[in-house]
Amino acid sequence: MKLRRSIALLFLMLMIVSCGPAEDMSQLDLSGGTAAQTATDSVVRISSKGQSFCSGVLVASDLVVTAAHCVTSENSGDLSVTFPLSPSDKTRSVAEFQKLRTDSLLYFPNFDIAWLRLNTNAPAPYKAAAVLGNSGDVAIGSAMTLVGISNDTPCNPGDTNCKLVQLAIELKSSWSSSHLVNLAVVDSSVQGANSGTCPGDSGGPSFIDKNGTPAVYGIVAGKDPIFTGSSSSSCGSPITVLTRIGEYQTWIESTSKRKLTIIEPAKKMLSLDFLTGNATDNTQQASWQDWFNKPLARQSAWATVHKILEQVVLEFQGQLTDDEIPQLFQNGGQVWVEKLTTLKSLSLGFPDQTLSIEDLRPLEGLKNLSDLTFLARSYKGISTISLLTKLKTISIIGRVVLRPEQGTLAWRDLASTSLETIKLSQLASTQTSELNWSSFPKLKTLAFSSPTGKIPVSWIREEKLANLQNLQLQELSCDLGQWPKEAMPNLKSLSIRSAVSLAQTELECINWEFLPNLSELSILGYRLNLDEFTVGMPPALAAQLRANTH
Repeated sequence: MKLRRSIALLFLMLMIVSCGPAEDMSQLDLSGGTAAQTATDSVVRISSKGQSFCSGVLVASDLVVTAAHCVTSENSGDLSVTFPLSPSDKTRSVAEFQKLRTDSLLYFPNFDIAWLRLNTNAPAPYKAAAVLGNSGDVAIGSAMTLVGISNDTPCNPGDTNCKLVQLAIELKSSWSSSHLVNLAVVDSSVQGANSGTCPGDSGGPSFIDKNGTPAVYGIVAGKDPIFTGSSSSSCGSPITVLTRIGEYQTWIESTSKRKLTIIEPAKKMLSLDFLTGNATDNTQQASWQDWFNKPLARQSAWATVHKILEQVVLEFQGQLTDDEIPQLFQNGGQVWVEKLTTLKSLSLGFPDQTLSIEDLRPLEGLKNLSDLTFLARSYKGISTISLLTKLKTISIIGRVVLRPEQGTLAWRDLASTSLETIKLSQLASTQTSELNWSSFPKLKTLAFSSPTGKIPVSWIREEKLANLQNLQLQELSCDLGQWPKEAMPNLKSLSIRSAVSLAQTELECINWEFLPNLSELSILGYRLNLDEFTVGMPPALAAQLRANTH
């Protein structure tokens, strides 16, 4: 069986071991599964733009439930559903879909659920599967069956060779807490060695027998280091995370306008307010425990807390067993406070920058944080940075193409009396023009790269950088302004580089007299005539520049 591992995106910034890039699904061998016999007339294949990549389950005559990370397109017309058991009428287009959260990757493995409404009813012999409502009451160790569609042969829409396969699994643990929402962990080692899910199984259903009726217990979310540990994230490994769907009944029925067949109704379903409400969250919590326990999932601080917990896993993974890791997300407000307060490095945001944290207030609990990386966007609680008295380094990453919906960083409100290093990358100088350098009295190192254009010399403000010792600039230009008088008297190291081969004239305004303590000079990528450029330069710097150039 196969599982699309979207957790690779989520944990790439953290360097936690994940499943890596999706493999060529048409070439993967079946990982320990057998020919399916359980509820095969409800299991379907989901495709996007003609390429099959996920499984799903029919829960109403024209409604399929799958994993949210399977719905990568914003256009329902890109999606289609394949019904491999139908003799000839095999495909349906998708008229409408909805993910529980549009930004579900930010919360993975939580809330990894979506529904697809078909353009017409499913073909014969397909019928809707019943759903177990009270999935939280299922006993640990209970036997289940995971069903999906094999990719040992191509499975494109209309393909007659799609094979339904099943895998025996056992419930290992079940979770319902502030940061593990309706999740379950199953173990397929009961099937035998090398059995487990792989790319393509995401969204596929797990069934549990209820008095002879197979009921959907959950759908495949994937491999996640929170539960599977770094040693269990490979394709075919036995540990898999499921999203229990019974408690999502209210959301599914109210948004899709379709009725589910429920066996053993849930005693307590997840409320729409918890899942989709937009309650305000401007209250400043008194402690880390309050941040952990109080914010609802729709509130901005929830994702920040979750991200911090992920970072603790990275920081202490050598000291944690696989069973201890989910306990951090279950009761991190009490048991793990000591580990949280020793966290020294934190990166907020994601490599492609389509997702990012938007609330910095929970950082107040990280009393020993010394290194912080975040995106140049609007934040709640930007002033929280001033409360981090051990903070030494900030890295702020911008974008070549700005995303208006993420807002603008309040540069003027950025302040720290302990900060010694600021690194700015992928930013235009105009974006940072409101930085108040006097808010960083201990600043010693400043690095700035601007791939969107030149950095004007006028960006260097002499009265605010008197204590600076190291300056690194990319694409510095004399086009706009002159080198500041009496600028940076304590500067010891100056590094200037150009990735676009700027001309020597871009640097001719540098006044070496105003850099009396400069002892290290590096200029790379500029088109220099050293005989001309070094005229008037202190001999030691000229010699150093010649040596480094050749």
